[in-house]
Amino acid sequence: MTEVLSNFNNLAIGDLNFICSRCRLAWRLRLHGEAMSPDTRLLVFTDLDATLLDESYGFGAAKPALDALRECGHPLVLASSKTVAEMRELAARLALSTPMIAENGGVLAMPNGNAGWHVQIRGLDRHIIARHAHAWRCRVGDYFRGFMDWDVDEISAQTGLDLKSAALAGERQATEPIIWQGSAECRRDFVLAMRQQGIRLVQGGRFAHLMGEVDKADGLRAVCDFYHRGSPITKWIKVALGD
Repeated sequence: MTEVLSNFNNLAIGDLNFICSRCRLAWRLRLHGEAMSPDTRLLVFTDLDATLLDESYGFGAAKPALDALRECGHPLVLASSKTVAEMRELAARLALSTPMIAENGGVLAMPNGNAGWHVQIRGLDRHIIARHAHAWRCRVGDYFRGFMDWDVDEISAQTGLDLKSAALAGERQATEPIIWQGSAECRRDFVLAMRQQGIRLVQGGRFAHLMGEVDKADGLRAVCDFYHRGSPITKWIKVALGD
């Protein structure tokens, strides 16, 4: 099976723990020459909040799966609305050097071979997004506030993050999180005006995210291409995890 499960709503960490336990057993049999099969590997994509990470931003529940993936050589790719700066810190905690899909697919960080990443903006640059959004606000009314309007203290207050984490969350490159404060009718007008500029408004939990015409599935496909080019004889089984 090589189907890409791209909606990030397919499996829970408990399911992945089970899958990885089976893969670990199969890998050990291969190592002992008891079941030699074609080169088949998992390529696992995971969202972060409420998926890989728990409410305290820990990953203890996922540790059996993480250990099994590492032992068997199956890549784990982080995918999130978070910034590359935020995800670098988590990747360091997890000892990962695999690609990262950041800002809901607006930014892709690919390994550069020097214990780092080459960062690519896949959507619109954040400053272009903000220019169009703020121009609309000047014309029509002060109906939203976003990260570009706030200093680190205010980002911390709005998100509940500590100051260090708030600073990392503010290092956005291809998205602008906003809080809508106007009417539903004004919001519809705003969405239409932004769409004419190639900008989408994607509702998250507390924030709506202004971004270009890309999403996590675009990043997933780019990462799949990266692994297929790097190991074309491997049969990659793609697994996507989300809440």
